[in-house]
Amino acid sequence: MSNKTPSGSSSTSERNDVSRTVGVLISLFTAALVFGGGMAILPRPQPPAPPPTVTPPAPPPAPTAPPAQATGGQGGQGAEAGQGGQAGQGEEAGAAAGQAGTADAGTPPEFADDTKAAAADGAAPAPAENADGGEDNSADCALPEKDMAREAWRRNWPTICTLGDTGKGFILIPVKGPVQNAVVELKRKPVREARVSLPQAESQLTLKLYKLKKLGFKDLKVGPIDESAGTGTRLRVRLMPGAGDPVFDVKDGYAKITVATPDKSEKPDKSDKD
Repeated sequence: MSNKTPSGSSSTSERNDVSRTVGVLISLFTAALVFGGGMAILPRPQPPAPPPTVTPPAPPPAPTAPPAQATGGQGGQGAEAGQGGQAGQGEEAGAAAGQAGTADAGTPPEFADDTKAAAADGAAPAPAENADGGEDNSADCALPEKDMAREAWRRNWPTICTLGDTGKGFILIPVKGPVQNAVVELKRKPVREARVSLPQAESQLTLKLYKLKKLGFKDLKVGPIDESAGTGTRLRVRLMPGAGDPVFDVKDGYAKITVATPDKSEKPDKSDKD
């Protein structure tokens, strides 16, 4: 009995193997097409969004006071006047403080205490040239002489006063520095001049010439003793015709010259004209 396989069976097996292989390949290809098409059609997964940033809420605005309503015309004017007065007082206080700070740097030692007292009262000295008629200072004549000197320095004008009913008048000029070596004299020619020479002091008046024409005083000239070196101070008070001989009083902080006032009925001396 023979064991040989028929040739027909062998051919059938080979065809089945080829068909199985082709079917597997077709299945794989179909699966790849389906997977690729699905990936193209379906949306891609998105990355998770970051958590939102929490912003703290802004603080509520401060409540504002409602504007005051006036009940009447006079009431409104009174409120406005009160507010204006308070604002004006604040501005004046600030200005006084600023002036006091400025005055401390330029205040002469002779008037330092007076300057501090005036600043405390809200009025700080403000020396400024006043060449347009600062001789009207009759209100200062009731003050002590040192206070007169301080007021003259503030106005930059000499103080001129009468001595009651004595028929005399005096001029007071503020100075600073040592006055122990002062030299006083009366020059009669070419014009009558009362002179005060201060080698170590200086005048607190900044102008070179003050035209006075009051109570026997015609003008005041301020300059150095030595013109070339510019040292010391010389005060030259030119006297009007009919004025008496001067009496000098030089003290710490001021120089004072007193004369008998001229008779108004006396005609001026032509030789003493400007």
